[in-house]
Amino acid sequence: SQGIDGEDGDTPYIGSNGNWWIGSSDTGVTTLTSTVEDDFVLNFQSNYPIQDAIEAYDDFRLDHPFLGESSSTYALDLVEDGYIGISTAEQFFAISTDPYADYVLLNDLDFTGIDWSTMESFYGVLDGAGFSLIGLQSAEYTSSNTSDVALFSTVENARIQNVVIDSFNFDYPVDQSSYVRNAFLAGLVIESTLSNIHLYDNEFSSHGDSAFLVSRAVRTNFYNISITNSVMTGSNSVGGVVYSSSYSTFVDITILDSQITLFDYQGGFISSYGFSNVAYDLTIESSELFIDAFENQGYVSKQNIGLAFGNIENMIIDQVNVIDSMLEVLNQGSQEAYYFYNLGAVIGRGYAVMLSNVDVSSDLEYGILFPDFDVDMSEPIIEYVGGVAGYLNNYILLNVVNRSNISVSFIMDDHYDSIEAIAGVLGYSSGQGYFYNVLNEGFVFGSVDVGGILGGVGFAQTSGRISMVQVANTGPIVGSTAVGGLIGSLDGLTSLSVKHAFQDSYVIGAYEVGGAIGFVSVEDPGIEVRFSHMVVRGFVYGLDVIGGFAGVVGYNMFNPNVGFISLSTIIIENTVQSMFLGLVYGEGVYIDFVDYDFDLVEFYGNNVGLVFGLVDPMLTIENLFVIQPLITTQLFDFDFSDDDTRFDYEIEGYIVAVPYRFYGEIFIDRETNAWFTNEITLRLFSSQLWQRTSTGFTLTNIELSEPFEELDELGLHTLFKQYIAYFIGDYFVG
Repeated sequence: SQGIDGEDGDTPYIGSNGNWWIGSSDTGVTTLTSTVEDDFVLNFQSNYPIQDAIEAYDDFRLDHPFLGESSSTYALDLVEDGYIGISTAEQFFAISTDPYADYVLLNDLDFTGIDWSTMESFYGVLDGAGFSLIGLQSAEYTSSNTSDVALFSTVENARIQNVVIDSFNFDYPVDQSSYVRNAFLAGLVIESTLSNIHLYDNEFSSHGDSAFLVSRAVRTNFYNISITNSVMTGSNSVGGVVYSSSYSTFVDITILDSQITLFDYQGGFISSYGFSNVAYDLTIESSELFIDAFENQGYVSKQNIGLAFGNIENMIIDQVNVIDSMLEVLNQGSQEAYYFYNLGAVIGRGYAVMLSNVDVSSDLEYGILFPDFDVDMSEPIIEYVGGVAGYLNNYILLNVVNRSNISVSFIMDDHYDSIEAIAGVLGYSSGQGYFYNVLNEGFVFGSVDVGGILGGVGFAQTSGRISMVQVANTGPIVGSTAVGGLIGSLDGLTSLSVKHAFQDSYVIGAYEVGGAIGFVSVEDPGIEVRFSHMVVRGFVYGLDVIGGFAGVVGYNMFNPNVGFISLSTIIIENTVQSMFLGLVYGEGVYIDFVDYDFDLVEFYGNNVGLVFGLVDPMLTIENLFVIQPLITTQLFDFDFSDDDTRFDYEIEGYIVAVPYRFYGEIFIDRETNAWFTNEITLRLFSSQLWQRTSTGFTLTNIELSEPFEELDELGLHTLFKQYIAYFIGDYFVG
């Protein structure tokens, strides 16, 4: 309920120094500016703020009332004012003879069995008076007709309002080779207003770019639009309200009990592609977006897909509710290869985006779900999946919460490392970003770069910068490599500031697993990473390179002149556990303390710490509190047989606590281990079990057997899968 430093939770604004301010506090985050395409600035809201859009909407409603039901009295009053009354389907299509006139429906119009063709243009007013257009069927077209197929091809400087579209059915073969744009109402809409339009019980299939309402919109207002119990199947860009929009405004949009099945490329229930739009008060409830595939489609690339928006640029979005809705990838069948990029519950891909006041919640098992990959494929790649957004470049997220579960299974032996950047809020960040009041409560199941708030981080043309203020994760986070409660991994060329953060959940991974962040590095002297005023609680489990705060804190081995990392006022209160410390085989316990190098992939044995798993650079640490430290090891009894099927191993698991286990990577000075005094080390480490070394402590007086098998990278991954299955049960592995 309060902003940083106790200020009231005001909406951030740009101060006179060019920084973002909250209340009377300077966040230190500069106004973000793009270096691509006409140098659009992220503070697009200063040119067209949400408040202006709301005021314009309110003013419009004063002059143009929204009818809740049909009204003959209202319609007859418009006729007296000069509108042309329409009472038959034939009169409706006669609009094309005078496209500049004003029209009003006098009753419902049933188009069942009517032969029709697209009317070229409309420039007047069409008021439905709350009446319905019913039962329009597909129009005929030829392969040479590549214009928009809809009631109107072009709508310009017009107003269409108070209309119900009921039981339309457009059925164009999804796999047809010729191209066409499809929509029920209009093709291209320019500088017009569409208001109080409601669609019920409609069906649509198309092989081109398609949407229920409008194909393309430029400088158009969409006010009070709803789509209910409607189904769309499309093979190209697919939208609910519109498939492509620019310089337009969306206010009060509702999608309810509807479904989109997409076979290719991008899509979203509001807009498949959008540029320089403003959107306010959006609701998507009990709706599903399925990603399907044709059999033997070949090299398939499916990207930029979100429940609300597929691919957007320079856009402001405020007040979004996604309720009991799902984005699901269906079985893709036999393919040469397929690639998934940028999938999110609100946005698939966004560039220069401000997204605020978002609530994604669901009583469904998952909000985003991938199959178990039991399909024939040679090279699947899945990258950038988020409970709110898949990929964002230059963005601001304000007051955002995700409560839905994200499952991108890595139970795929040969390809688990090709699934990257999965998170409860934002899968992948590029350029500059700002998080304020952002929460994840959902379960996240990914593979590489998995986090509660942010999965992976990269950069665009220059080094990036991310600021997080008041962020929290309370959902279980499960992955393979680079897994963190808040952040999966930081690329080394992006500065990061995290202030006032909270983490309290299970964090489970194989390697590079941290309570707050899995992997963080600073590879340039200009890069700064700062964590301050944080509480990290819960349980951190995995195989190796595990830390109560961070799995790996690294640097560029080819560049000794790196940036710096600082931790200030941080409370760590969690349990850290590694199963790689003890593998039971026969009568002995095999504990490994050496580095592995399988196929140029390094695995560092026994790097487990209360704070860090593995630390390479020097750190600045102030007021770091480790409460009730406990690290345990899990012992497994594996019954190996001659069968090469690793899934058939029998597991008898039991936990043996190793009190206060610590390997030493917390030490700032790795040569002298000067971080702890003798008194503290005696209290933390039992002299009967531990022997001090130059880098930490090792177990003593346990008879070690010879290694029972040389495990390669795939073997270790298989071992980890069994560990996950045993430890957290079938619910987490789907």
